[in-house]
Amino acid sequence: MSNSIQIVESVNSAVQSFVGGPIMLVLLVSTGVYFTFHTGFFQISKIGLWFSQTFLAIFKNKTVTEKNDPNAISQFQALTTALAGTIGTGNIVGV
Repeated sequence: MSNSIQIVESVNSAVQSFVGGPIMLVLLVSTGVYFTFHTGFFQISKIGLWFSQTFLAIFKNKTVTEKNDPNAISQFQALTTALAGTIGTGNIVGV
């Protein structure tokens, strides 16, 4: 029994050293730089479009749901549902 625990601990240590180490940091940063250049700095050049189509659309367009579809939800309802799921998952993982 003790031997299997030592094996799990050694595997966990090896994975942790990779995930929390400088190799993963370099991979994450280089991936971000790669996508930034290949999308033409989309997150900077189209920030107005991004805000107008997401956050500001909630307040500008009051008729965002299809009136014929009783199951349709508004953009605000979709946003709050997504936030609730994200925050709830974060709380569960944090505990």
